[in-house]
Amino acid sequence: MKKVCFEKCSYCTLLLMVLVFAPIIGIAQQHYAMQDSITGYQTNNGYNSIIDGQPSTPKQPTFTITAAKIGTEYQYEGNVGLSPSNHGFFRNSLFSFVVPSLNVGEGITDLDKSVSGSWLQRWQYEHDGKPTISSMISFQLPYDQPGMKANYVATFILTKNIKHGGVGYFNAYVKTKKGFSAYSASYGGIFGYKLFLPKQKELLVDLLCQSDNGITIEASLEIDLPKGWTVSPGLNYGWNTKTGVFTFGGGLLIFCQTSKRIRK
Repeated sequence: MKKVCFEKCSYCTLLLMVLVFAPIIGIAQQHYAMQDSITGYQTNNGYNSIIDGQPSTPKQPTFTITAAKIGTEYQYEGNVGLSPSNHGFFRNSLFSFVVPSLNVGEGITDLDKSVSGSWLQRWQYEHDGKPTISSMISFQLPYDQPGMKANYVATFILTKNIKHGGVGYFNAYVKTKKGFSAYSASYGGIFGYKLFLPKQKELLVDLLCQSDNGITIEASLEIDLPKGWTVSPGLNYGWNTKTGVFTFGGGLLIFCQTSKRIRK
């Protein structure tokens, strides 16, 4: 047990060190036109688990709604995001707030009683052959259970354009439950790829590996519509390596990038 906890703690420490000491040299001197071009090319608005490491258009809020089928239950969730500044450090930030999930099953309707949010920071955008490097810290805090500690996830993100019309993604994360504890830590990674298709469409596929929940293969189609709207249906197939159980699910994501900026 001590050995397992030590290994988990080592993984946590390594990932947190990478997040803390991520390269920040030159952020103030970034070329905004190139930066926006990279954001548009590497952004992922598909129904999948990939974190793309990109902020949104500065001062233009984003809204995302997802509907998913998980086993015999249906889950509905909303997300609001904002990159708060046109300049400097916070131009590369994305702050998000997750509306509590609604779970609907056989004769059961339950609202997830928790508050969730995240801070994504792009430390380096892709240029001169160097990939995009980002990090994200997210939390989930139950508000109906006094004394309960928050769940935290720290994610390291690499994104790289690939020749012939594609983008590669890599995520590595450490997740803790009920506060910061090596005993409750789990970790995992995502390898993803986006292929650009004709007529404003992209195909995304990824492999999600989790220390506590096995392996999941995901595929989604991103359909870009006028006026900042995106629709993405997706499927996933999972295998729990501990129990040997296979699961199949799917869902739909609807994304909207508002065209109206918030006040300066």
